[in-house]
Amino acid sequence: HWYPDFDGDNYGNPAISLWQCTQPAQYVLDNTDCNDNDANIYPGGPTVRIKKATTSYYSALQSAFDSATNMDIIQNRTAVLTEDLLLNRNISIVIKAGYNCDYSSNSGLTMVNGNVMINDGLLIVEEGTLQIQ
Repeated sequence: HWYPDFDGDNYGNPAISLWQCTQPAQYVLDNTDCNDNDANIYPGGPTVRIKKATTSYYSALQSAFDSATNMDIIQNRTAVLTEDLLLNRNISIVIKAGYNCDYSSNSGLTMVNGNVMINDGLLIVEEGTLQIQ
């Protein structure tokens, strides 16, 4: 079976398949794409994003925080992030943690293995679980 890869991330849409001996253009063998309309959403893809008019994706929570503006919403997939986090900007950030692969539901936890320091600003955990170890 071949699965269409509309967004070009090398992960195919599990809802559609084509039975053919040779690989058609824009089709792949992997059928585990979480969202075939966004090349940044796939198993093992970026675990952090800032959701706004133009969504930005990050592999680290610190990178998202450094790019955020006041009252931005940072969404985290269910993951273990190994990093230190320093919040040292006079802005308020909302964290929504524990999303599934396509960011459609919030039922898990995001874990940060590292030190977290808040010197300035405000961190609001609005949904999900953000665990610091």
